[in-house]
Amino acid sequence: MQHEDKKLLDIVNRSGFPFQIAIANFINHLKTEQEWAVLHCEHAWQNAANEDSGFIDLVVQSKNRRQVLVIECKRDASDVPWIFFASDFEGKPRRHAKLYFNTASPAVQDSYWGDGLMDPAQCEAQFCVVQGRDEKGRISMLERDAGTLVSATEAFAREEADLAQALQIPIRIYASMLVTTAKLMVCEANLEDISLRDGKLSDAKMHEKSCVRFRKQIDARASNRSIESFGKFEDMAYAKEHTVLVVNINDLGDLLAELELARWP
Repeated sequence: MQHEDKKLLDIVNRSGFPFQIAIANFINHLKTEQEWAVLHCEHAWQNAANEDSGFIDLVVQSKNRRQVLVIECKRDASDVPWIFFASDFEGKPRRHAKLYFNTASPAVQDSYWGDGLMDPAQCEAQFCVVQGRDEKGRISMLERDAGTLVSATEAFAREEADLAQALQIPIRIYASMLVTTAKLMVCEANLEDISLRDGKLSDAKMHEKSCVRFRKQIDARASNRSIESFGKFEDMAYAKEHTVLVVNINDLGDLLAELELARWP
């Protein structure tokens, strides 16, 4: 390879687009019971509720068209693991997740965020430590990427709600997913091991995970619900909570072979 070609190739690789294209190709050739397939690549979106806009890397749907994954592809070149932990440092496996639902019947059409089932169960975390800086020079924060992804998921679901009803699809469930090359670690510790003097943990165990449910108040809006719809103060916090499924690329195939989205029973 000539020197000039190598320089241009480095520019292409820094863009992250090859990683995105490779994931799309991988999913389209993956054999699973759900028969996931890429519906859109680089799908333009705009969320009228908060004026966010951008491009969704990949939109993937199951064969029955009832399960949809809105995917952000994140190549991490730092070789530093992402470290997750829950507020109690236990990180218990969870089946529930905040999902978006488009439902339709001959008489009623509804679109909303709500808790649903995402199987198989995974560790749920509220905090994530990511070292380094993004392409704009800002300190890396998973919350920033997760917030954009959640907004994109909502915008896309609302965009196609009328079409889903016209196609007589009774329910369409959307999950936000971030696929990365970064190693995912979960920190397990005892709360008693945190020093109130210096705010540091004295001991902890680190476990590598194939995927983690990152759940916290990612969206600052208390949804579009009226104050009258909140029965208690905790409801306002819940309305801002969202789930982003963070997946290591090496385990994406195994996850998609088992992944199922459903309503809360």
